[in-house]
Amino acid sequence: MEQMQEFMVETEEGKFGIISKDGKTKINPEYSSINQIEKNKGLYLVSKKSNETAGRTQYGILDGQQRTVVYLEYEQIGINKSDFPIQDEAIDNQYILYGKCIPVKKANKWGLLDLNGNTILPIEYDSLGCKYNSSKNVSGDSILLVPEYEGIVICKDKLYGLVGADGKELIPPYVTDMYVITSAGENQYYFTYQENVLDVIKYLRDTLKIQPVKPVSNNYDKESSSVNQNTANNLQEQNTVNDM
Repeated sequence: MEQMQEFMVETEEGKFGIISKDGKTKINPEYSSINQIEKNKGLYLVSKKSNETAGRTQYGILDGQQRTVVYLEYEQIGINKSDFPIQDEAIDNQYILYGKCIPVKKANKWGLLDLNGNTILPIEYDSLGCKYNSSKNVSGDSILLVPEYEGIVICKDKLYGLVGADGKELIPPYVTDMYVITSAGENQYYFTYQENVLDVIKYLRDTLKIQPVKPVSNNYDKESSSVNQNTANNLQEQNTVNDM
């Protein structure tokens, strides 16, 4: 079915809305900004300045029938793609990660919602991703995603971890940093725990026995150094204790 053409309209007061080609209003012109962030589901990022928050801009998400998907109460929706230049191709949509996770920020904390506005990850994390200047490895680059596991890097109390797109914890937020290194055109992911460097894919696949959801590079052989394996086992034991 051919998608109906639509247009953005602006009022004399500088408010924006959406109308269809036949002149029907899809979204009332009452928002400070409107940006379509998902075409198939017809999702729009909208913003307003709220008197209740001293004029600060708040964001939400509507669908094409003006139904609220994400309430208009967030400081930010979506991540800043420019913070993770090496992962530009992996971050297909900065507002909807892996086509299913909406990053939201409220009261200076981050979490994840699904495409219906339900909570995937509670809004209690200091940031999403680990930026370059947070890593002690000078050759590492900023990381947000580990696509092989549909993983998303989270930060809490200045420590980092990894969660899946379903909100399941893959690596608890106990590690010093995470970063990506590109070699021969392929990305490899690492984290530092107790001053030892571990390979993210090897830790998840070989120590935790969690299978990736997407194919991994041939560079990920199944051999690990004894020092790294001991450290991996230590982290696994700590994670098990915290899950009890």
